[in-house]
Amino acid sequence: MGYGGNMRCVYNLTAGPGFTVQLTFVDFELEDKYSKSEQCLKDYVLLNVHDHEGREHVGKRYCGTEAPPPLRTMQPAVELAFVTTHASLRRGWKLQYEFVPEAQVFEPPSTYNDPDIRHQWECGGHSSADAIDGEIMSPGFPSTYPRDVTCNWLIRVPIGKRIYVRLIHLELTPTVAGCDKVSLFINDGYKQELLEHPSSRKWMDQSSIMKFCGSQSYYNEEGMKSYLSEGNRVIIRFVAKAAPLPEQFAVFEEEGRPIGFKLFWTTVEGLIDADDPPCEGFMCRGGEFCIDNGHKICAERTKLCIDKSLQCNGVSNCAENDNSDEANCYSNHIIATATSVFTALLIFTVMLILYHKLTMRREIHRRLHERAKKLRQSIEAAAKEAALEPPEESGTGLMIPRVKVTPMQSPKQPTIPVNPPRSPFFTAFSGLDPVLMGPLLTTTRGSENGSFRTTNVCLQPPKSSQMMHHGSDAGENSTWMLLSHSQFHNKPHLDEILGLTQSAEV
Repeated sequence: MGYGGNMRCVYNLTAGPGFTVQLTFVDFELEDKYSKSEQCLKDYVLLNVHDHEGREHVGKRYCGTEAPPPLRTMQPAVELAFVTTHASLRRGWKLQYEFVPEAQVFEPPSTYNDPDIRHQWECGGHSSADAIDGEIMSPGFPSTYPRDVTCNWLIRVPIGKRIYVRLIHLELTPTVAGCDKVSLFINDGYKQELLEHPSSRKWMDQSSIMKFCGSQSYYNEEGMKSYLSEGNRVIIRFVAKAAPLPEQFAVFEEEGRPIGFKLFWTTVEGLIDADDPPCEGFMCRGGEFCIDNGHKICAERTKLCIDKSLQCNGVSNCAENDNSDEANCYSNHIIATATSVFTALLIFTVMLILYHKLTMRREIHRRLHERAKKLRQSIEAAAKEAALEPPEESGTGLMIPRVKVTPMQSPKQPTIPVNPPRSPFFTAFSGLDPVLMGPLLTTTRGSENGSFRTTNVCLQPPKSSQMMHHGSDAGENSTWMLLSHSQFHNKPHLDEILGLTQSAEV
């Protein structure tokens, strides 16, 4: 047991692209700190972290029996140095390390010590894997925020893309005098810090941090309330050691001014520059902004390339004061709405026409069935009156009476007297012509010598242009006539043809 003296052992842990180094000490026992200075001067372990840009972040020395905290770095390389001055019987140290994919490393743990736990679930979190924009608000926004809390949110987008953060509202304290009590930080997700001590400033690159405190009235120049990340990760940290002041609650009640913070973030596919590839999404207009009060000291606003789906979504996702992604959206909405309404009206009109045609067709069929029913009843009544056999039904639904027809002696048709005697059998019925499939009117008349004469009048179909004559079992005593539409609906002319007038000729 133990370890030798006068040693300096260096261990390099290097992960591959897209991976980070994480390690945990499972056993630790070295010489104690020097009693006069409380520093590790004899035997110690030194942890140095190398970030993505190759810079070395020198850590602190660890000795004694208190093991170093777990190291959850976002960096790809860690250097561990073990230095001894004298041989010792102490156990030494043992650790476990792991190369973890960057996508599996989430936000640092949040702490919530406020007795009022109503807003605890709002403290911290991380973005979903498929999100391309979002918003983050302080717990209790817009009416309050808790005290004695440290809330961490992780915003992560696919590797190769960046994150643009824009502060929408800020009201932490009335003045900047309260910055040591309540502050908001935006940290680059790959900058090195001791994650197990979120409030610590050791190992932290201060240039990678944006700090906000007080109210938004202190950040009135363009660019002061926005942040563009270097990589695909950003940590949002809210630290509150005290609750809002009574005067803030009074202003909220009287004027409705929110308490806390609210920010939007957007996935940036690239920056529009001459050296960058063309934007495949939506290219923000950018433009020029001036900060000189009329002295023409101006600069070009950053042109962002964002996803096309973010255009006209009701949120300005371009750079600060660049609302080009929401321009002309009202006209586009009007056009889209008008197109939708016109399409709906067109579909409704077509459906209404089809429904009307279907209804008319059903009505025609209903009337034809009613006529056929009345025809059957009329024929059955006439057959009973003339002591004839019941009628038989044809394949087309017409009722054909079984009558015995005696051919007339002369082909010439005599003229019926002006006041003809009442025939023993005289009936008229309507139906459907079995050949032409058109409306049919039929009259059957009996003479004094017992012979019958049948007249059939059918409406000429629209595509037929000539008179037609159909054969019949009734022989020469059955006459078929085909009339035009106007003739069929001319009642005096039709009555004359059917023999329903006194001057009719059969």
